[in-house]
Amino acid sequence: MTNNRNGLFLISAGCLFILLSCMMPQPIYLIFSGLALTGIGLWMICRSRRQPEGVPVKAARHFRCSLGKMDAFIRTLADQDAGQPACAGLCYEKQLTGMNGRPQKTTVSIEALESGHYRVRFDSSREILTMDWRWKETAPGQLELTYEETGGNEQGLSKWNQKLAGLLFGLSAKKQLNMRLDLFEKQLEEYQWQD
Repeated sequence: MTNNRNGLFLISAGCLFILLSCMMPQPIYLIFSGLALTGIGLWMICRSRRQPEGVPVKAARHFRCSLGKMDAFIRTLADQDAGQPACAGLCYEKQLTGMNGRPQKTTVSIEALESGHYRVRFDSSREILTMDWRWKETAPGQLELTYEETGGNEQGLSKWNQKLAGLLFGLSAKKQLNMRLDLFEKQLEEYQWQD
């Protein structure tokens, strides 16, 4: 809904710029600005209809690993991140780098930590991100890992700024998710070689 309102506002501003350009002696800058604003507004409206806010991004991978080894690996990662033995219901604070490159105070809540499931939630002043890891044994020594990420941020101009920054400087959500899984796979391989 917010994207629709912001998109309509940008379309209106773009049309106003184009109308004002008719009254100016050198209208070229106003015409291009108006066309750009109108285009961005249309893009926002179309994008909001394609993918509603908070839609999870999901991926699955297969690994050569035992169920017990994966459980131990996930627990080790959770313990290292928390700086103490982790368990479901544990909340702690840490500094994470935000999209703007500045550190943000973030509350981390472990919602589930059990065999085959790890769910963690990151709450900052601007954004909420939930990561859900589920794994199951498909064959002896073979696991299927499903990773799901759901995020949402505050409304208004900040949301627009984050989308614009993501468009200009970031990779798509699916590419970032695959990069995160690639890193996870490397860490899992290193962990398995430690024994």
